[in-house]
Amino acid sequence: MTKSLGNSKRTLTSYRELPEYIHGTNYGEKLLTKEPQWLRWEQYLKDTESPSVDYTAKNANPLPQTWSTREKSDFIEVMQSNLEASFFGPDSGSEHDAALTRSDFPVPNNCSVYYYEVQVLSCGKEGRICVGFCKKNTQTGRLPGNTSESWGYHGHNGEIYHGSKTGERYGPQFQTGDVVGCGLNLINKTIFYTKNGAYLGVAFTNVSDSLYPTVGLKSQGEHIRANFGQTSFLYEIDHAVQEEKEKLLNKSLKFVSADEQNERKSLLKDLISSFLINHGYVETAQEFCPEKVIHSGVNVRKMINQLLCNGDLASAVQEITVKYPQAIQDCQDLSLSLRFLQFLQLIRNMQQVRSYSASFSGVISEQEEMKILDPVMNYSQQFFNDYEKAESQDLKKMIKLSMGLLAYYDPSSSPLSFFLENDFQKYIASRINGLLLKFSGSPPESHLEQFLQHTIAFNDLLCQQKSLQNTLINVQKDFILP
Repeated sequence: MTKSLGNSKRTLTSYRELPEYIHGTNYGEKLLTKEPQWLRWEQYLKDTESPSVDYTAKNANPLPQTWSTREKSDFIEVMQSNLEASFFGPDSGSEHDAALTRSDFPVPNNCSVYYYEVQVLSCGKEGRICVGFCKKNTQTGRLPGNTSESWGYHGHNGEIYHGSKTGERYGPQFQTGDVVGCGLNLINKTIFYTKNGAYLGVAFTNVSDSLYPTVGLKSQGEHIRANFGQTSFLYEIDHAVQEEKEKLLNKSLKFVSADEQNERKSLLKDLISSFLINHGYVETAQEFCPEKVIHSGVNVRKMINQLLCNGDLASAVQEITVKYPQAIQDCQDLSLSLRFLQFLQLIRNMQQVRSYSASFSGVISEQEEMKILDPVMNYSQQFFNDYEKAESQDLKKMIKLSMGLLAYYDPSSSPLSFFLENDFQKYIASRINGLLLKFSGSPPESHLEQFLQHTIAFNDLLCQQKSLQNTLINVQKDFILP
């Protein structure tokens, strides 16, 4: 079932408010990337230096969230966080005495499949409630489906309407307590409905895009509540979207010749072997592609990476000096990254000495404190004079931010303590691995990572060109993430 959104704000404040079935589409992927997954040092910079910058998805073609308080009939009252609507017009009258309201935003054109549900809180005097979609300028004095700009499923007779006073038999009637779902499939341009979680089938074909969820009311006492994803849906739309996606994927794999299959296997082997070698998975690489391991230098880089992750900086520097004699001289970022790790190690040593000295006397004298500070201060002075030489802006930011550690008596309890954690040490080690690869003439990113980046970019380009089938595909979720 779809996860709860937790609230009903008019615009998204976090990607976590998206229904889960949206996560699995290209549209969901674009919203997710609007709120970056910051590393902890980046998050600290964002929170302390630029709190006014908004990294959320509010500018990214939002999903419908509520009923509009402006684009509605005067006979409809919108209430309860703008999710409920009730009729208070004439007790009876002509077809023009009906009332319609639509959502605040249209369904985004790159959303692939969209779905919402309406619970009938009261069917009122006549039960003339209808549910569907409409265009932006639909008449608010007519029921959905009675005009050419709208499509509607009417509850009093179970018929569907589009641009006509006469309906077509479609499904069951709905009464008080029923939940009617309405979905829009932009890939095959259809509208479908559900009742109490059961799929009723396709109702309309060849529908247009830029449509708004809409509901129509016509008699006293009619009252509904919409669920645009604020709570779990009765219908398992997640499963339906996955089935649609599998159809597309199966179709793309259906007509593959034997030669093409062999080419794909060869390409796949190359991609996987490049990833294993770049990231130092020596044992696996030797089993998978022993011929490529011999000339790759992966064993050396793996050893250096392990030394760095274990805190044996001196041995790592020695290995780099022997195996890559020109690297430290010619690659400024490599030299500064190693010096950065040395600075952090001095901070840890300083804290350990303080803790050890205080355990004996309880109080550290000014003279003792100066002896403790001297090594790190002497090292820091020259290091901080050189950090501006870094080519990487990220490295510059990290080093500059880490200077703040000197302001704390107990750096491990400071807001910058993440610099002293083993995870950050591993992060710098991985960057050094990339620099060694680059210095050796190899790309810092494996062929597999480059291939995936290109695939994501190409799929995005197809989506921008309105290849609606591609809008359903989320490369990261479907092919990368476990």
